[in-house]
Amino acid sequence: MTPHLVIATRNAHKVDEIKAVLGERFAYHTLREFPDAPEVEETGNTFEANARLKSEALARWLAATRVAQPMNHASVAAGVPPAVEGGVSPPGILGQALQSHPHLPPGRMPGSTAGVPPADTKSDVSAPGTTHPSTATPWFVLADDSGLEVDALGGAPGVQSARFAAPEFGLEGNAPDGANNAKLLRLLVHIPEASRTARFRCVLAVTAVADPASKALPAPTRFFSGACEGRIGFVPRGSHGFGYDPLFIPSGFTETLAELGDATKNRISHRSHALQAFLAQWLP
Repeated sequence: MTPHLVIATRNAHKVDEIKAVLGERFAYHTLREFPDAPEVEETGNTFEANARLKSEALARWLAATRVAQPMNHASVAAGVPPAVEGGVSPPGILGQALQSHPHLPPGRMPGSTAGVPPADTKSDVSAPGTTHPSTATPWFVLADDSGLEVDALGGAPGVQSARFAAPEFGLEGNAPDGANNAKLLRLLVHIPEASRTARFRCVLAVTAVADPASKALPAPTRFFSGACEGRIGFVPRGSHGFGYDPLFIPSGFTETLAELGDATKNRISHRSHALQAFLAQWLP
C-alpha cells in the first residue's frame, strides 16, 4: 500500500525535481489538486520556520476537510477532491514505524512500502463517499523553503530569495526570476570571482496528516536539510532550471546549474541532498 505525499507547491519544476529523487515510493499530489487549500504567508525568519508554517497548515486543512483518505485514483488524476472515511494502516513497514513514533495514533505513521511488494490496488481504490476503515493509507505533507545565501551579501537574499526584487516592483509576493537575477548581479558588480562564494540551502518539513476527527497533529513535524556550495557567475547561462540556476556555479563544475541539466541537478542540488536525508531517515 503506497503512502500519499502532498507536495505543498504549485511549482511544476520543483514537483518534477522532488518526484525524480523520491521515485515511485509515494502517490503524489500537489496544490493544483486542492485549489481551496489555504495560502500560507511565509513570515518566518528561517527556512525551517517557513517550511513548518506551510507543512503544518496544509496538514491541518487536509484533515479538517477530510480529503486525506483513500480515494478513487481516477478522481485524483482529474483533480477531484475526495471525501472518504479513514481507518487503520496495514501491517508491514508502515506498522513497524509505530515503534519509533509512539505518539502517532493507529493508522497515521511515517514509513514507506519501498522494498515491499505492492498491495492489491483494487482493495485501496475507493469510489468517493465510500468507507474502507481497514485499508486507509497514511498521508503526509512535504513542504520546503529554500534560497540562495551569498557570502558577500551577508547571507542575503536568504529567506527572501524568491521576493528579492519584489520591493523594487511594488510586488507583495514573489518577483520574476529575471528581476531577482538582475538585482543580484547589480549588487555583486564589483565583487571579484574569489569572493562570490554562495550556497543554495533547502529545508524540508514533513508532517503526517492527522485523523480528521482530531485537531492535533499525530506526530511532530520532521525536518531534513541540504546545501549545495558554489559561486555566483557574472552573466546568466543555460536554459534549464529556474530561479538563480543560470547564475549559480556548483563547486567542482564550470557550468551553471541551468547548463548542467536536470539529471546532474537532481544529484547535487540542495533540494536533492535534503530529499536524500529524508529517504535515509524515513525509509528502510
